[in-house]
Amino acid sequence: YFVEADGESPLGGGDLAYVTLRRPLHSRTLFAAAGDGAYLDPLALADGGVLASYHPADGDASYALYRIDGATGQRLELVHAKKGFDTLDAQELAPHPRVQGRSSVVDLSKKTGVFFCVSSHVTDRPGLEHLREGGATTIRVIEAVPLTKKPTTTGSGFEENILGEAPVENDGSFHIEVPSGVPLRFALLDEKGGTVAEQDSWTWVMPREWRGCIGCHEDREMVVPNKMADAFVLSAMTAVAADQPTLPQFVDVTASAGISFVHSIGDDELSNIVESSGAGCVFFDYDNDGDLDIYLVNGRYLETVSSARGRHLAGQLKNALYRNNGDATFTDVTEKAGVGDTGFGMAAVAADYDNDGDRDLFVTNYGRDSLYLNNGDGTFTDVTQKAGVGSELWSLGASFFDFDRDGLLDLYVGGYLVFDPEYRNFYAAEAFPGPLSYRGQKDILYRNKGDGTFEDVTRAAGVYSTKGRAMGVAACDIDDDGDEDLYVANDGMENYLYRNRGNGTFEEIALRTGNGDAHHLEPEEDTLFRGKGGRSFVDVSGASGPAFKLKAVGRGSAAGDLDNDGDLDLLVLNLNGPARLYRNDGGNRGNWIMVRTVGTASNRDGIGARVRVKSGGTTQVRDIRSSSGYLSQGDFRAHFGVGKSQKVDRIEVRWPSGRTSTLDNVKVNQVITVTEPEVKKK
Repeated sequence: YFVEADGESPLGGGDLAYVTLRRPLHSRTLFAAAGDGAYLDPLALADGGVLASYHPADGDASYALYRIDGATGQRLELVHAKKGFDTLDAQELAPHPRVQGRSSVVDLSKKTGVFFCVSSHVTDRPGLEHLREGGATTIRVIEAVPLTKKPTTTGSGFEENILGEAPVENDGSFHIEVPSGVPLRFALLDEKGGTVAEQDSWTWVMPREWRGCIGCHEDREMVVPNKMADAFVLSAMTAVAADQPTLPQFVDVTASAGISFVHSIGDDELSNIVESSGAGCVFFDYDNDGDLDIYLVNGRYLETVSSARGRHLAGQLKNALYRNNGDATFTDVTEKAGVGDTGFGMAAVAADYDNDGDRDLFVTNYGRDSLYLNNGDGTFTDVTQKAGVGSELWSLGASFFDFDRDGLLDLYVGGYLVFDPEYRNFYAAEAFPGPLSYRGQKDILYRNKGDGTFEDVTRAAGVYSTKGRAMGVAACDIDDDGDEDLYVANDGMENYLYRNRGNGTFEEIALRTGNGDAHHLEPEEDTLFRGKGGRSFVDVSGASGPAFKLKAVGRGSAAGDLDNDGDLDLLVLNLNGPARLYRNDGGNRGNWIMVRTVGTASNRDGIGARVRVKSGGTTQVRDIRSSSGYLSQGDFRAHFGVGKSQKVDRIEVRWPSGRTSTLDNVKVNQVITVTEPEVKKK
């Protein structure tokens, strides 16, 4: 890893340090070089090491040597430090995707090396701001000829020869193979061939060495120790993870898809917890044409909640339904479908509660909740009053599930707070009172009676409490006994985990199992975590496209395969801002299978079914669930990535009824429908 420091460096100035990676890749040798070309003794660590350096504004320089885990990049301990690097928190960092999977282009038996850059756009230097927008399109490699002595600075008498040029990716990264043992420097060019930034000192690349930098022209006076240390770990880990695939990129297609929805809190300025809590979004196929449609929940102006400044929004806000046209565009069909709910919206979930073959829609509100029956012709009917689910309490999360396994979907609705608009006792920095300033309120469990109506069985089922502050609700079979259990995420207090006893009642076991961990809003980037073998996650937001560089106050999100191409796209609802639709590009490089369940004795959607997919010696498990994420619902279909496997060895579905379905030797890269088997009559 190549960095620079001026003559005030404790190592003598000039080229401060770089990292040589030798085989085996987990062994790394670190060299320090003084400005006069004399190389200091190498510092070697058997388990891998990384040298972190920065240059503060006061003209002094510091560095630190850490021992890191060669397999994970976990920083283990501080080995040596010089000023300012006493402690840094241990953390994991993702290898940069532009280098992952490309080791095959480098023949390590040859005397060549690899030079890569994480982002050539990173700069705070005046006059170079345009580089953040992709102003650099080409990287030029220049060598010094003849090589007569150790590297020196430009203008020392060396003749320069342009070795070649390579494109810079849209995110500012590049990856090139260069000769070793030759002094090199690099220049960034714009699309017209003009130089926009260049290196003013020479770089050596050793045989079989990977060399990286965090930003070719990053202003070192603006770099803080932690960030530069992270850059070194990132650089060192790239070669270790070179066999990993390039990550998918999420592309914002909101405008081109025709999604113009903008969420509103019903006010000109956020002033209370009601306005800050919503809202969610839903992927569901309301018209049974085989692709996912979109439902988005909105706020409203409400005199008892909103300030007078928001009065101009009265009657202007409603939820929206967008129909998927099947050609990457959507049409707003809210008015035609009759689902433009005008309540102060929070969450939405969709499921076929009447088992007639199409999905119905339930919306929670601050105030009366709403249930819309799908008529099967592209329209819905508000049946809230008839069904008996129009609670006037403040509801947030909700979930359809069949808790008594009678083949009919029941409904759990999480109650949040008893909001008092007159209560204004809070710390000034918080802008308004938080959740613990108000009394909690009860959740409601509605049992489906099978005649289009529901009954409140909250007390009888053992899930009644007036102390909770439910924000999220999830149902799945946590103990693998065939019936669905409940998890309720409460705000500012312990959570509830209800184990289904199988007799129509639940037992609260959260504290026993360790799941009960006892506002002013600032926009932030969304975060994407990539799973590592089911054991941990790593943040790959910065490597997954510009979608994760946008700052907003995110609320609901849903994942689903909008274009049926085998990878999961994303829908995000931002508080008081535009909804965003992100298409997954490249997530289907590996093979996949998607399972759609159709119940017969069980509920029609197959909610509560457990799907197991076996391929390549690996077994993956998914539960068919209603709600997912915060106040939202994603694709019902169970999606499985199977990597390089050319077939799925076995698909097993355990239905809520107890019946099972088994399919063997299934072709990959398809959406397969599994229908619950009928019981054979004797």
